[in-house]
Amino acid sequence: MASYMSKALAMNVILDLSRLNADAAVQIIDMSNNKLVYVNLTILGTDKVQQLQKLDLSGNGMEYIAPSSLRLLSLLKVLDMAENNLLSMQTTEDFSNLFRSATELRVLSLRNNHLTALPKTCFSSNTKLQLLDLRHNDLNDFNIDLSNMWSLKYIDLRNNRLHNLSLGMIHTLENISRHQMTKTKGNESNAADIFSLYRLDKIALAATYGYGQSIDMTRELPKKEEHMYWNLTIDLYGNPLQCDCESIYFIQWIISTNIIIVDMESLVCKYGNDLYPLNRETLDKVHFDCVSFPILIKIVVSSVTIGIVCASVFAFLALCIRRTSRRAKHMEFFKRLIQKVDAKLKFVVFLPFCSQDQDIVEKYIRPSLNNLLKQKLNINIREESELVCCGDRNFIPGLPIITEIHRCIDESLVVVPVITPSFLKSRWCKSECTVAIQKARNVVVLMKEQTDTSDADKMIRNLIYKYTRASWAVRDGEFIIRPKWDILIQSIVDKAMETACNGNEKTEIRLNRREEVKKMVGLLDSEEEEDEL
Repeated sequence: MASYMSKALAMNVILDLSRLNADAAVQIIDMSNNKLVYVNLTILGTDKVQQLQKLDLSGNGMEYIAPSSLRLLSLLKVLDMAENNLLSMQTTEDFSNLFRSATELRVLSLRNNHLTALPKTCFSSNTKLQLLDLRHNDLNDFNIDLSNMWSLKYIDLRNNRLHNLSLGMIHTLENISRHQMTKTKGNESNAADIFSLYRLDKIALAATYGYGQSIDMTRELPKKEEHMYWNLTIDLYGNPLQCDCESIYFIQWIISTNIIIVDMESLVCKYGNDLYPLNRETLDKVHFDCVSFPILIKIVVSSVTIGIVCASVFAFLALCIRRTSRRAKHMEFFKRLIQKVDAKLKFVVFLPFCSQDQDIVEKYIRPSLNNLLKQKLNINIREESELVCCGDRNFIPGLPIITEIHRCIDESLVVVPVITPSFLKSRWCKSECTVAIQKARNVVVLMKEQTDTSDADKMIRNLIYKYTRASWAVRDGEFIIRPKWDILIQSIVDKAMETACNGNEKTEIRLNRREEVKKMVGLLDSEEEEDEL
């Protein structure tokens, strides 16, 4: 900024009008094509410019002009600053304030200044502006404050780098257009105001608006003889307009607006690698590609996804139903096995324990196991029937102990040893565990808390530490078991079903006739088949 000021002071332009005739009133000052690159304009005899209408500073290659240069020209109506290089000061605060004092300005030309952007509020004070000429710049965005410029008639944005107009700018332009059509209807004289200003030099209409030659401005504007008034007009020709997804609203607006679009039939936009005319067909194509087609894709994807989800849910439900059905069959088969009186398999649990622990087992463990298994299985059997087998109750007197151990394990589905310090010292308890392992029976260990197993037999240590186990203790006369009984019972039932239903090779279930097993697996419920089994 300091460099601009120093250069401006070096190019201080003094315009002395004080010696003019006392009755003289200057209406036009033409300082065009003078190579005034840095301008700090001072006017002597300011009383002579009270009626100044037009100031021409075009064609100077100007890079800077001090805002103070226009401070005394409050009645200025036409300001031509075309063919300069104001790009150099477009980002400075001075450019934002440059036109602030020209509150009566009607026509402003900034054509061909290499501008790439405009400060949003640079024209906020020029509320009476009617024509804004921004042709032949490099603007890639047109987003300035026009909200109070109700008199604006013509915006020339030809040959810039605009891809579209923003939604906010479109709304502002539509508001201005509606305001003008309401205000000027029936007062067609207002339509000529913008042109009468250019006749001030009595040479040509808009001489400064051409390309180095005198041009009749009315030939560039749309013909409106059939109308009684002018509407807001915008020229967007020569911009690289885009017909992409972000421009759908802009395309829809430009083909339907009441605002006059110059050379509308010649406007094209780029879509992909091709150029398309700005019309309804192009809008439909872009709308389909950007809105309808993605929605269609989403519908297809959603349908496929829903189909996959439904198929997955169906498969999952089918699997669950299959597993439930299989489990129900297994449970029914299991119940039938338990209810068989003459079958070799008679018990759910074989409960080996040391005789020294009999009081605790008979008081807390065996009754709970027996009753909870009946509740869990919901088996319709006699109350006195037992689902838990133990040596003291079920061994037949007079037979070898090892023989009875084998028989009881063969007649039971799961072995639940009650391991205590005395159990680990008992030879027969060890034998019971050994036979259970040899016969491939499922084992669920129920071990007393704080039992030292360091001196236990290797086979029993492997049995204890290979699988998770339940633990128990008696504190203050209360039996405590972890995990809770319902979890332990469920585990025993699962292991029992596994033993009962997974085949003879694993379970060593030996029924008298193969046909009986087939009938039980097939769940044949007739009374005759039940009797035969």
